Amino acid sequence: MAKALVETGSGSQDTAESSGSSAPAPSGPAVQLSETFGGPHGNEFSDQSAATSGQTITSLTVRGGDRIDGLTLEVSAPKTQTFTHGGTGGDPSTLKLGQGEYITSVEAHWGQKDGHTRIFYLNFGTSAGNSVSAGTKTDEKGSITAPDGYQLGGFFGRDGDEIDLLGVVWTSIAVVKDAPVVSSGSGTEGSSPVVDVSDEDIVLSALYGGPHGNAFSDIDSIKFAQAISSITIRSDKRVDAITLQVQSPAEVTMSHGGKGGEDKTLTLSAGEYITSMKAHWGKKDDHTQVFYLNFETNKGNSISGGTKTDDNAIAKAPDGFQLAGFYGRAEDEVDQLGAIWTRISAKDLSLTDEEESSGSGVMYGATIRNWVGPTIGESTDTACYRKSVDFDSNNICPLGYGKEDTNC
Repeated sequence: MAKALVETGSGSQDTAESSGSSAPAPSGPAVQLSETFGGPHGNEFSDQSAATSGQTITSLTVRGGDRIDGLTLEVSAPKTQTFTHGGTGGDPSTLKLGQGEYITSVEAHWGQKDGHTRIFYLNFGTSAGNSVSAGTKTDEKGSITAPDGYQLGGFFGRDGDEIDLLGVVWTSIAVVKDAPVVSSGSGTEGSSPVVDVSDEDIVLSALYGGPHGNAFSDIDSIKFAQAISSITIRSDKRVDAITLQVQSPAEVTMSHGGKGGEDKTLTLSAGEYITSMKAHWGKKDDHTQVFYLNFETNKGNSISGGTKTDDNAIAKAPDGFQLAGFYGRAEDEVDQLGAIWTRISAKDLSLTDEEESSGSGVMYGATIRNWVGPTIGESTDTACYRKSVDFDSNNICPLGYGKEDTNC
């Protein structure tokens, strides 16, 4: 297949004739989310709610110079949309897609600018072998590939005048409808109301901190209707460790980080839940780490530890939800932290229970995600990474789940 490298501004396009081959059928829901690259700065954005299955992408423009300034994705069907993020600086490089051509891979490089982690370089590849790139390469990099039957359909992350954090919204190439939620049983008079298990029963907060340390996730240990008995923060100048103690339906300890610092423990009473988390982050040896944490309960009690910084944010549980666990990155200290909220009223099914009454299993949807990447670089990582097979809790690792197999 003949190719030509076309330089445009500070980026480039690698073009080839469109193959026109048909895409494989999708193996999951209409929308999936990739891991993210970059740092926890700028303003959050997401195209997830607007991106749909069966989209036709006509062009992608990357604006870049020393770093990535902006991105623009043009969608022509099923309705005309334009997704634009970042600023207007840099030189634009535009790749126009041919009929039946899809963007299926992304390579990202990131680095430091004025103490903030930003995206320095991006390269996008298509199903026809074409590509577009811009920016400046660095030593820190990662890459992602669309699951079979999916294409790049949008973005999510953080931006300002430039792109600080970036992830991809993968959309199914063929038009699909997400499977209906499987009920946990049949309701009868005098019995407890049936609670459907859905992605709306689990919500993940944003991640705070930096992309260092080993990835972890408590999602595999969480049970619906669990009761938290205590939370412990180990801290000094920064947050060394965080521990959540569950007393029912089974005693479970979820602990992440090191052994430094001093302990502070908040013991919860009956009917008390943790409903908010405040995090401060900053730089230590050029790594972004969590410096301070504060947790509050529905009864007004709180616990905190560490040192406050100028960079901070508050994650609050949605109404009717409680803190059930964490996900992020940690080693000797806590590098990155997000909250896993679960609906207090959700019962009956464990998050990882098998559902033998359904041929397709329990479908949890794309909201359950845990892309704490950017890459699987440590054998101690316990978080779940993308697996391009059926999106089913019986036999795969759904987004946000950790399993002890070589494919997750």
